[in-house]
Amino acid sequence: MVVAVVAGQENLCEKVVTRIVKKVKDNTNTCTFCFETINQLEVPNFSSFFEDLSYIGRHYLLSASSDPIVRRQYTVCNTFIPDFFIHIFKLCQAVIEGEAFEFDYSLIDSSHSKRFYLTLKNYKQPTGLSAKIHA
Repeated sequence: MVVAVVAGQENLCEKVVTRIVKKVKDNTNTCTFCFETINQLEVPNFSSFFEDLSYIGRHYLLSASSDPIVRRQYTVCNTFIPDFFIHIFKLCQAVIEGEAFEFDYSLIDSSHSKRFYLTLKNYKQPTGLSAKIHA
């Protein structure tokens, strides 16, 4: 692990309070969650899509309001955003079957948002953050 200051990110360490507005089960232990700001304001680097390679490894540091000392890093993954995943799956099917397919470019909107998605595995630890989020 590398710990560093990322250029241009110095002012983005403010705490933002969110709630879960959508949960999609990916498999028995993993779900993709949509987090939304409580105050409904857009936040820099909250986005529905991260468009370039500089975002590889980008993460959010989460904590529960009930136990703010316990914090975990969760990494951004565009392809698990539910609508994007479904669309890419349909695109792959169309290519395999030799059918035409029109890509929906609205799914790759990288503008600031009040929402962001993270995919989390539930480690099922009684005091763990992932178990709290899954519950």
